[in-house]
Amino acid sequence: MIVLTTLKGERFVLNADQIQRVVDRGDIMVICNNGLRLRVRETFDSIVEQVIEYQQKKHMMPIIREEE
Repeated sequence: MIVLTTLKGERFVLNADQIQRVVDRGDIMVICNNGLRLRVRETFDSIVEQVIEYQQKKHMMPIIREEE
């Protein structure tokens, strides 16, 4: 999940797996797999960083420690 902000200043959480594309045409637009288009305040690079961080955390395996 990543945190984004609408142009009106409302923060929301978006499942990063649902992002199809991020487009930078002056305004940043996140286009979801279902066709939903969201204009957000975050920069292109900050969205990419959040998505990468989310994917890394999602695929981490838990550390299994042997009991002594």
